[in-house]
Amino acid sequence: MVCGIALFVVAILQFISSLFCWKVEIVGTNEVGKELKEKIQSEYAGKLWSEIEFSSLKNQILQNFENIGLVSVTRRGVTLIIDFSPLISNNDTIPTNLGSVVSNFNGIVSNILVVSGTPMVKVGDSVSIGQELIAPYWLNGEEKILCEARGEVSFYIWQSETVEFSENSVVQERSGNFVSSYKLLWGDEVLVEKKNSHSFKIFDEVEQIKYLSQILPIKLVTICDYELIELPFHRDFDAEKDALIMLARQKLLTNMSQSDILDEKSVINEVDGTYFVTYYVKTEIENG
Repeated sequence: MVCGIALFVVAILQFISSLFCWKVEIVGTNEVGKELKEKIQSEYAGKLWSEIEFSSLKNQILQNFENIGLVSVTRRGVTLIIDFSPLISNNDTIPTNLGSVVSNFNGIVSNILVVSGTPMVKVGDSVSIGQELIAPYWLNGEEKILCEARGEVSFYIWQSETVEFSENSVVQERSGNFVSSYKLLWGDEVLVEKKNSHSFKIFDEVEQIKYLSQILPIKLVTICDYELIELPFHRDFDAEKDALIMLARQKLLTNMSQSDILDEKSVINEVDGTYFVTYYVKTEIENG
């Protein structure tokens, strides 16, 4: 019974307490914010919420503080929250902690939706990586009012993949000449070793291991160096062009869906007998 009464009393006290503003929170850390908090705290802390007119308080702040450009007044529990953005002149430096929305791609702007801030590009503009897309302020006539830059920007981008092709190349074949060497090992210790030298300019080394016992750790390692010769080899580009284009396309589409492709094309360049087949795909991508 006593516990129930205590809980009822606590509930009544909490209800009565919620009718009052007990705390003021200012979103803003500069000198204007400190001065504003002192003034609002002294005037409104301990006041009934029913006596606080948010729109009147907002107008009062704008009239009494010249360096404030944008104000919002809200309530959270027993706390009065005032969020403001200071005015900056055209010559002022924008604080880096606000941050702009910058491009992560090289491309052409296909769509831009600004939630807050000032757009620095428009649809159809070419942009590069790191370029500012949305600035962290909005314009009120000649005045710049700081805010967080937020928004969504999409781009048309061209991605590419290149394959190379040479009509005249060489292939390597074994000439039939080879030199063998061997070593007899007990475990990792070399018991006997026979090395034969050669003067092959190009060779293919092949190692074979033969275990001489199923019980003892003895094995014979044979190393054969096979001489290689290079023979000229000719391939016709025109005959393989379509296959090369498809190869470049397949490489490009490895991490891409066919439905994402807006346009595609291939470009072929030839430099000193080497062909460069480049495949391009146009897609739309969000800045992220």
